Amino acid sequence: MSVLCRRFTALRQYSDELNGVISQLLRVRARVADRLYGVYKVHGNYGRVFSEWSAIEKEMGDGLQSAGHHMDTYAASIDDILEEEEHYADQLKEYLYYTDAVR
Repeated sequence: MSVLCRRFTALRQYSDELNGVISQLLRVRARVADRLYGVYKVHGNYGRVFSEWSAIEKEMGDGLQSAGHHMDTYAASIDDILEEEEHYADQLKEYLYYTDAVR
């Protein structure tokens, strides 16, 4: 086997391994993002509940309203987080396309 053929074979193996690792990383990232989105949205529901509860409660109304506001703020922050993550995922997808092109 010639040196050139071995280099191409090594490059192909590297490309296959890199493709597999990046693909798995993107799948895991998608699952984590879905779960994280769910957790943040549950907090949004808690925020609504605390705000509605504060309207009924006399003694703890201000504290419940404040807690509801903080839960709503927390839930709204997921969109920015996922947008930033998507930016990194797009870069990983470019590397994935690169590995396909090398093959």
